[in-house]
Amino acid sequence: MNLKNIAVLAMALVSLAACKESSKQPKQVPNSEVSTEENAQLEEVFSDSTYQLTGVAVAKDNRVFVNYPYWLDTHSYSVVEVKDGKP
Repeated sequence: MNLKNIAVLAMALVSLAACKESSKQPKQVPNSEVSTEENAQLEEVFSDSTYQLTGVAVAKDNRVFVNYPYWLDTHSYSVVEVKDGKP
């Protein structure tokens, strides 16, 4: 077995060892701020019938952001904050 084959084998073994899940890693805990009420309802705070929205995010301080696709011809902004139902 030549040096190149040994190096490839060693790299493969190191890669496999790195993929092993470690029990030392912390487990993900559900966010305690997420509503778990069975009667929780969605509330529409913004809609845009002109453009397709491709994402929505809510910051920790409850600020709402939406993003528009970059492929629009009339592209002005990619991400906007929604305030009082308006971008």
